[in-house]
Amino acid sequence: MRNDEHFDQAALDALARKAHAPVELVRRLYEVEFAELQANSKVKRFIEVIASKRVKERLIGSHLG
Repeated sequence: MRNDEHFDQAALDALARKAHAPVELVRRLYEVEFAELQANSKVKRFIEVIASKRVKERLIGSHLG
């Protein structure tokens, strides 16, 4: 992830622990979700929150969140 991209390392670490997944996998998934949202969103303000939610849903499932 580039230094100019915003992400919360503590949040990624916590999600990795909750999902029992490697932090690197969580980071890569987040980068994919962030890039897709960045490219397709008109409103950029909440991209970090939405990307994190999507990664959580992919790793854990929306029914467990």
